[in-house]
Amino acid sequence: MIFSENRFALFGIMLLAKQAVEEAEAFARAEGVGDEPFELAASGLLARACCHELDHLDGVLFFERLSGLRKELALRRLRRLSYLQELSA
Repeated sequence: MIFSENRFALFGIMLLAKQAVEEAEAFARAEGVGDEPFELAASGLLARACCHELDHLDGVLFFERLSGLRKELALRRLRRLSYLQELSA
């Protein structure tokens, strides 16, 4: 199964991405409301969503997970947008 996130958007940059999720697994131990401990085991799309949300909490941006040419293109576009914003200020 291939799960397509369709696109990522950051500062006007759109990147297409496809993720294989059938092998994704996640396990978490945490404290909920009232400091009550709980555990969560997930697989597939739910595991992918858990990892995605954890990235948000850790401050990881999507392009930091890209590799090779895709990462270079994303960073190039970010630099160009930053430069263009500085010129318009």
